[in-house]
Amino acid sequence: ATVSVLNCTFTGCLSRSAVMSPPHGEASALLGRAVSYSDPARKGTTEFGTWFNILCTMAGTGILALPATLNQGGWLVMALILVVAVTTNYTGKAIISCLYLAGGGDAEEGAAPTLRRLASYPDVGYAAYGRAGRWVVQAFHKATLLGVSTLFIIVTAKFLLEGIGGGGEGLAPGLGSPAEAATWQKRWGIAAGCALLIPLVCVKTLREMPALAAFGMMTTLLTILAVVVLAVAVSPLTNEKVRDWDLPSFNGTEGAAPVDVTHKLFDVGMFPTAFATITLSFGGHAVFPTIEEHMAAPLRFPAVLNKAYVLLTAMYFTCAIAGYAAFGDHVDNPVLCNMPRAGHLAIFGQVTKLAIVVHVMSAYCMLMNTALTEFERGLGLDGDGWRTIAVRSAFRAAAVAVTVAVAIFVPYFAEVMSFLGSACLTTIVFICPVVFSYKLRRGISGPEKAFMLFVLLLGVSGGTIGCYQSVKAIVQKLQAGDTQ
Repeated sequence: ATVSVLNCTFTGCLSRSAVMSPPHGEASALLGRAVSYSDPARKGTTEFGTWFNILCTMAGTGILALPATLNQGGWLVMALILVVAVTTNYTGKAIISCLYLAGGGDAEEGAAPTLRRLASYPDVGYAAYGRAGRWVVQAFHKATLLGVSTLFIIVTAKFLLEGIGGGGEGLAPGLGSPAEAATWQKRWGIAAGCALLIPLVCVKTLREMPALAAFGMMTTLLTILAVVVLAVAVSPLTNEKVRDWDLPSFNGTEGAAPVDVTHKLFDVGMFPTAFATITLSFGGHAVFPTIEEHMAAPLRFPAVLNKAYVLLTAMYFTCAIAGYAAFGDHVDNPVLCNMPRAGHLAIFGQVTKLAIVVHVMSAYCMLMNTALTEFERGLGLDGDGWRTIAVRSAFRAAAVAVTVAVAIFVPYFAEVMSFLGSACLTTIVFICPVVFSYKLRRGISGPEKAFMLFVLLLGVSGGTIGCYQSVKAIVQKLQAGDTQ
């Protein structure tokens, strides 16, 4: 029973629990085209392409924070990463199963069954709870897009500071002194915002390119390589390495007692914050319906998702273990801030940071365009008249200015990431899939209901406590005037 609960294969969900029609008699508005999965002529993305798309969607900036999550909750956070992987894998499949309404009416007797498919995640919410369900999904999804876009500005400003210069390091260390680091980080944030205005204002719609997804995956792998190489190179840590490589996490320890790196097994107080950050690293559910829709064989989605999760979890484990084992209580968030400021590894770190900057700035355009396009459609700003274009341009410029302003005045990567994970992603990843699936499906077994309750409690409790802790940390930093 446990195996069937954790697998929750798409075919199993369909066979044992038909999906009810949407409320208010608007099923026809939600139903997509009929899909026959036995059609050999059906074209779409291969299994390998789907696997790659899932990895590109989920493996991103979240990996930069994983070593620090171990510093927050201790080595047992490794078990938490596994729990989040298993539960989000389940909820991802649950959302896909809810996309399909019981069909077959279009198929002739003896022919393969034909299913009707809902168009998107918000439509699942509508099918379950009407306009309220759709609004909840859209609200949290758009909040996530805007929040992650702001996080990208924070990362961009920080890595431009450390990769190019302004704080006494980078490719141009003479650009500024360490005392000017906070000022230069703000300047880099403003510069990034101005650069991002050009594509967002000049281009009405942006389509994600395969090359961009591949580049994003490359930067993730480059990050893992940088962390692993650094961990091997610095172990064991000595005062000589700290001095010669100018390791930023050990400022003031040169020539003192031997470098002391400590680790902890478990810290229950910081577990919810770690949970929120890890959730952000597994939060691809909003785009799963699009990925599945374009598959040549949609029934294979659960198996492909499993394979993607196996590699994704292995990547996360590798980065988290390497970073925390090497630096322990001195690990930075993001972890690349632990890279040396002198020697050959410094150049490697600078190149990695600048590659991430290129990726997140490109991703910023995609995320903001997705969010703003839907807002503009609702406001009637999707036309081509010159007045509409002028108002739309001003609207987009204002949206970019808001994200830049937040990134400048709340430049706390770790805390903002934790807030996004707890306030937005837990709803999209844990709560909504369970609540919608329970409402729409029939014949759910007892063991699966128990597992659904566990997932729901995990999302609600972890999200609530993590949100409180992250907001408290942000307020404390703002009151103290911290600039990092």
